[in-house]
Amino acid sequence: MIKTIKILILVAVLAQTATAQSALARDINQITDWYIKDFQSTITVNTDSSLLVEEKIIADCGDLPDKHGIFRVVPLETKTEKGTVKTPVELISIADFDDRPIKYSETKDNFNHTVAWKIGDADKNVTGENYYKIIYSVKNAVRAGNFDFDELYWNLSGEFWEIDIDKFTADIIFPQGINKENSAIYLYSGNLGEKENSAADHQWTGDNILRVA
Repeated sequence: MIKTIKILILVAVLAQTATAQSALARDINQITDWYIKDFQSTITVNTDSSLLVEEKIIADCGDLPDKHGIFRVVPLETKTEKGTVKTPVELISIADFDDRPIKYSETKDNFNHTVAWKIGDADKNVTGENYYKIIYSVKNAVRAGNFDFDELYWNLSGEFWEIDIDKFTADIIFPQGINKENSAIYLYSGNLGEKENSAADHQWTGDNILRVA
C-alpha cells in the first residue's frame, strides 16, 4: 500500500524543443526527419508499485521518402542512491488511435538495460502524420525504502528520443488517498541529468491526478 508519496519527475527531452521554431506550425518544406507533433501520456500508479502507461503519439515525417515508423526506447532499470532497481517492462499493445494493431519488433539491450520497439512496417512507406498508441506496464516504479514516504521516480517523456517533441502532456493518476496535500513534487526538465525546471509545469487537475505539461 502506497503511503504519502515523494514524486520525482523528469521531462528530459523537452530541451530538444526549447526553440521558437518548434512552437510554430512547421512548413512541410522544413521537415527534414521525423518529429513528434504531440505526445500525450497517461500513467496510472498502482498500489503494487507498478505503472500502467498509455502513450498517444502523433509523429510527422512530411513527404520524406523511405520512412517506415519510429522507435520507442524504455529503460529496464533505475539507478538510485541505494543502488540499482530493476524495472521490468511488459508491452501490452501497439496500435493506432482506432486500436488497429501496428507492426513492430522488440529488441532488448542488456548492456544499456533498455527495451526498444521498432514501430512500423518495413515493407510500407508512410508520409505525413502517423498515430501511435503504445500501452505497457512497468514494475517497481514506486520505491518504498523510506519509513515516512514512498517515492515515484519516472522520466515521463523518456530520455532516448533522437527526434524533436513539439508538445508534451502527461496525466499521472495516483491511487485514492494520494493528493496535493500529502505529496511532494520535484519536477526536472531540460538536458538529461539537469536538476532545474525551465520547460515544464505541473498542476493537480483532480483529487489524485497530476498533470505535467
